[in-house]
Amino acid sequence: MWHVYWIEAPAHEEPGRPNSTPAYVGSSCDVSRRLAQHNRMIRGGAVYTGLYSGWEVVRTVSGFTDKRDCLRFESRLQKAMRRCHDRSSRQVQLTILLGTVHGEGLEVGD
Repeated sequence: MWHVYWIEAPAHEEPGRPNSTPAYVGSSCDVSRRLAQHNRMIRGGAVYTGLYSGWEVVRTVSGFTDKRDCLRFESRLQKAMRRCHDRSSRQVQLTILLGTVHGEGLEVGD
């Protein structure tokens, strides 16, 4: 089963964005393993996540039976969150996107 996950690192100051919280959206069959990779506990992970430490899972969306549907949802969520710099605005985008998905059986978890 495929999952889309949203992770965040601790907030930090960025020019023009006070209290900006780095976020990353990805997909995997094994979210625990991917989180360990993003936190550099095991080999792998995205280049972007190597810039920060202390990544934690905020939300997962589970229930995708095939990789294609999962990657499509991941891409749409990444695009929706592109200009969001805090957790509450990202949560709003996830809720809106979930409302537009016609797939049955998707579950949102922490």
